[in-house]
Amino acid sequence: MDTKFSDISHKGFGKAERVYLFHGPEDALKRKAVEMFLAAFVDKDTRDFDCEIRDGSGATADRILGGAMTAALGSGRRVVVVNYANDIASDEQERLVKGIERIPECSTVILIEPRGEPSKSNPKTPKKGSRVIGDLRKAIGKIGTRVEFPASRPEAAKQEAQSIFRTRGKKVSPALLEALVRRVGSDLAVLASEIDKVVSYVGDRETVTIEDMVNVTSPTPEERIWALVEAIGARNSRNALHALEDIFDAEGSAAAAPRVLAMIARQLRLIWQMRLLMDAGIGDPTRKDIPAQLTNLLPSEPNLIGVVSKQRFNTGRYRAQAQGFSIRQLTAAFERLLRADLALKGIAPGPRDPRVVMELVVVELCGGSVRQ
Repeated sequence: MDTKFSDISHKGFGKAERVYLFHGPEDALKRKAVEMFLAAFVDKDTRDFDCEIRDGSGATADRILGGAMTAALGSGRRVVVVNYANDIASDEQERLVKGIERIPECSTVILIEPRGEPSKSNPKTPKKGSRVIGDLRKAIGKIGTRVEFPASRPEAAKQEAQSIFRTRGKKVSPALLEALVRRVGSDLAVLASEIDKVVSYVGDRETVTIEDMVNVTSPTPEERIWALVEAIGARNSRNALHALEDIFDAEGSAAAAPRVLAMIARQLRLIWQMRLLMDAGIGDPTRKDIPAQLTNLLPSEPNLIGVVSKQRFNTGRYRAQAQGFSIRQLTAAFERLLRADLALKGIAPGPRDPRVVMELVVVELCGGSVRQ
């Protein structure tokens, strides 16, 4: 059987299965799900004995099955949790497939597959060895449940962040939660780590400010790009150059320049779509009554309507950005980005240093002015 963690978090685990596979990108929620399961099915007085936790690299089929077949000391279930189940040796995974039916009804084995690494040849497929073998997945699906932990959306991440702050005895505003998720992303493990830094920073003070958060958290690459594009949209070359410098300091100019250029182009394509809709009198891309002749003009990738439907909190940012450009200015900007791309590839004449190429692009996109 297959399910998602959202179903479990709303309804609970219900009847305990003999075996689970926890998979997907949200490692923090997997740990939360384990705690939920143990609280529901393991006697709290004998938990240290009745819950056995192993690491996949040192786990064998005999140890996993043997642990499951050990009688519980308390009145609840006997549970074996295997972290990094993908690290179980392939031959041991095959042996586990053959013996999985032997797990007794009074016990549970939880195999936890970590966030999968993408393959270098195809980012949409997982790297070899980052998942348990296919036969084991199938076997678990037949007698147990495979639980997916998909990437959290911003709204869910904000709710989780608020919950963490509350358990730490801190008060935060909705604006801070939005700024935090925008700055560090929706990955709950990263979010929890960044919140710990903020809580330590404010000490005994009850209320956390946005300034506190900004002082100690690390922005995602996407947030650095936002800062750069927002400065470009405001025609503030000083701030834009500072933002570019932050990106290069974090990632290196040679490695970052092509990606930064691509991200700027993507953001400007979304801004162009917002500008097109605004010129037609439509300020909200999520409206259901946008004429088809307009939506047909929007590209499929990136598509503004699709993006803001998942990231509604960014709608205002796109609207503010679009106010800084006309369609004509955006057309000129795309032409400038093309020349920069050719320069980075050594095709067009001009400087070859990635840092110089990108600095020139930023200054030109800002109109060559420096605002104090």
